[in-house]
Amino acid sequence: MGLFSIILATLLTAAPCSANGCPTSLPPSTPSVTTKHGALLGGKCNTTDVNFFLSIPYANPPKRFHAPVPYTGVFDKRNATVPAPACPQFGTTFIETGAQSEDCLFLDIWVPEHKSHESKLPVKIWIFGGSDEAGGISNAMYTGCYAAENAIQVNINYRVGPLGFLAAEEAGISGNFGIQDQLLALKWIKANIESFGGDPDKMLLFGQSAGAFNTFAIATMDEAPSLISAAIMESGGGADFASVTEAQPWNDLFLTGLGCQPSNFSCINSKSVAEMQTAVLQMPAGVGPTIGSPISHLGRGFSWGPLVDGKVIPKAPASAGVKVPSIFGSTASEGMLFVLATYSQNLTKQTQDTYDDFLSYQFGPLASRVNSTYPLSKFPPTASIPNSADAAIGAIFTDYAFKCTAYRGLEKGIANRVPVFAYSFARVPSCNWMTSVPNIPFIHSFLGATHTAELPFVFGVLDGLPAPGGNCSSSADELQVSKQMISSWDSMAAVASPGAHWPRYFGGSQGRKGMGMMYLANETVVGEMDYSVCPFWDEIREELLTLQAQGKVSGP
Repeated sequence: MGLFSIILATLLTAAPCSANGCPTSLPPSTPSVTTKHGALLGGKCNTTDVNFFLSIPYANPPKRFHAPVPYTGVFDKRNATVPAPACPQFGTTFIETGAQSEDCLFLDIWVPEHKSHESKLPVKIWIFGGSDEAGGISNAMYTGCYAAENAIQVNINYRVGPLGFLAAEEAGISGNFGIQDQLLALKWIKANIESFGGDPDKMLLFGQSAGAFNTFAIATMDEAPSLISAAIMESGGGADFASVTEAQPWNDLFLTGLGCQPSNFSCINSKSVAEMQTAVLQMPAGVGPTIGSPISHLGRGFSWGPLVDGKVIPKAPASAGVKVPSIFGSTASEGMLFVLATYSQNLTKQTQDTYDDFLSYQFGPLASRVNSTYPLSKFPPTASIPNSADAAIGAIFTDYAFKCTAYRGLEKGIANRVPVFAYSFARVPSCNWMTSVPNIPFIHSFLGATHTAELPFVFGVLDGLPAPGGNCSSSADELQVSKQMISSWDSMAAVASPGAHWPRYFGGSQGRKGMGMMYLANETVVGEMDYSVCPFWDEIREELLTLQAQGKVSGP
């Protein structure tokens, strides 16, 4: 394993919540909430006037490859101060290092301390990212201790990897279990949040990366307005989703590694989590240079994730469009994290030949057109990114997989006559924010405002970075930006708008400007969003889909 592989594995490994504002012990005056299941005994955040209630079950222990069942348990008192286990983790990135269990369908809830049953506070509901193969609600970055001072924050645990998204129709495994988990959790929250002082009619669903993909899937459902009042998609909204049929080669590849026939449910169900994890780890070998990235599979997402099945997800989300007021956004250098992941062995040593191979693999007969739009000459070496091919590949990742999917989501929202809002995030955190990032200035500079860069600001986790327990503190200016973002997210939950300072996005047609919030390196301003490259990517996308339908390029 090369240096940068070690760096990446460390960088993308998440630590459980344990310090620096994360709940650690029961305070002398124990917060409590009575639900229809019984009394929850919570705790207090160390540095803010926020109470927390952890590991709240919203479903019975899940049955493998089945839809979740609403929680039916009854208890007198339940200790709600112990972090929830993560669902079993798959792959090597964004994994949680704490406890794991298949019995993992829990919620964490943070509530302002001085609330009452009648407070009717807005509710922000978080869907974590992790390629839909990893992640969990006990990650220190996702604490509500700093972002729940004026609104309630709820984090949803859901099944990931094959346990959450395997579809094997011959075996009767329908897939989309992770999405069904999230839908059931939303119903639990809507039915119970008043007990915590929340308003069930003011519920924002927000997510990042795969969490944004999942949020987008839910926000485009016809039932969305009955479940949530608004949505925010950070680096993931507007993307295409594969159908069950299109994803079958991927699922069959997993089943082959598992040693099971696609029709043999008993074999599949009998395998241990460890055997499934091994099968997942074996899958990428020899498949391609960006397998598991958001640009692979014709831009249809990650290796595991929601599938258009005609039932749970009845319509292609990109075609259906959001049904509730929504914010779509992306960071300025989303792709550099994926460049680091893909080319870590030879980082900064890419050549035109490497670039040509990348383009040919991703875009087949359209590679030359992409090369003409993104020639290496357009990306001269800089101190931060000294290799032109690295910069070009990063720009393609950013534009194709994130910026322009957000653009499509915005435009479809306009067509649906739904209020939509846009942002771009170009601020590079002064502290390393991902857990255990090596203190290597070049890596920090190389990544820039990459994938996940906005998370410390959205959750207000800006001191003691990397969380938990780091020794880097952010600047006063960064703290102010964080307060602005938290306030906008709170407002989206409360009134389905991020505030009067943030204009609605109307697109660029009929002489109207596509305005949005721009979090720049040293200031935050309202400005015209630059989606000028997106019509090009729309053309490439449509032609790739046509070529796939003709059997001239491969899909997932």
